[in-house]
Amino acid sequence: AGSIAGQRGWEVGPGAAIIGTSSASSGSQSVELLPASPPTLLARSFAPQTGQPIVFVDFFAQPVAEVDPASATTFDVESSRLNFQNHGSGQGVLRVFDGDGTGGGTWVVTKYATPIGAADRTTNWVRLTVRIDFTAKTWDVYAGGTMVAADLHFRDNSATDLSLVTVSRDTATSSLLDDLFAAPANPLF
Repeated sequence: AGSIAGQRGWEVGPGAAIIGTSSASSGSQSVELLPASPPTLLARSFAPQTGQPIVFVDFFAQPVAEVDPASATTFDVESSRLNFQNHGSGQGVLRVFDGDGTGGGTWVVTKYATPIGAADRTTNWVRLTVRIDFTAKTWDVYAGGTMVAADLHFRDNSATDLSLVTVSRDTATSSLLDDLFAAPANPLF
């Protein structure tokens, strides 16, 4: 319990993130990214894994979906990026960033939506899985175990292996993260 900064390779800054007991996708604890301005940033670095052209990153989250998605909880998994947007219908719609390989790109709205509560945080835990192909410089995303977007392009084509996962959060509501898995093995099948 307490701050996750420095535990098992996790880094926090700016802001604060704790191991809390308010909710969990499994067990009794999860990571809570606390409200802060500027928004809390949680990061986990990985040592190079040569010879692994495809890597999966799988996690459970209760992210915040905002009307302005630039303020929503955002997940950066190496050269991929995703978040949820509040469309005003009580639903958070998953958005993914289709990169151009040089730092730019465009946001794509998927058909995956999940209920959000009064504070714009998803009411349920959402399982998100990112499949990264370092040879093709593309990535796919699964939500709830179902593929919702495929063959998206990297934001930065210089990425050669999984080195970093970050989560940045909304400034007014906590976001929750649990059960992060990163490996060449497919966690879904």
